[in-house]
Amino acid sequence: MESIINATFLVQQFIYKEQRCIDEKRWNDWLDLFSDDAEYWIPLDNSDESPGQSLSIVYETKIGMELRCRRYAHPLLHAQNPPSRTAHSSANIMLDHIDEEKNSYVVHAQFTMHEYRLNTQKTWAGNMLYHLQKFGVNEFKIARKKVELIDTEGEMETINVLF
Repeated sequence: MESIINATFLVQQFIYKEQRCIDEKRWNDWLDLFSDDAEYWIPLDNSDESPGQSLSIVYETKIGMELRCRRYAHPLLHAQNPPSRTAHSSANIMLDHIDEEKNSYVVHAQFTMHEYRLNTQKTWAGNMLYHLQKFGVNEFKIARKKVELIDTEGEMETINVLF
């Protein structure tokens, strides 16, 4: 059995890598971190357990994520001209559950993302719940990512980039 300390370190490094891909706009690298049947979900109600319960801010499968990333990479995308600059920070990355038989991990983390665009800085914050699948020694794929924003019951700014 892999030590919990080593597993925690590997998961932390994976999450930092994912956020760095977003900050550096390496969309293909970011997509490669997800499994083929992955889900990316930002619920309107953070207590929802599944995307079908109520409205979602974002719910995409891998195909939708690929389309979004192609739009982000397009030089004529009006919503990202000029492109947002972002900086992610994560804290309290904890393994909630490990299923050794299935090589799967459930991980909880808190995040902030600062976004700067058109002389305006926005700060986004919340919790992330990852369902990771482990392959090999230290390779992971994201099977599901749920982003729980802390301010969903109030008026929201337009979300221009991913969390």
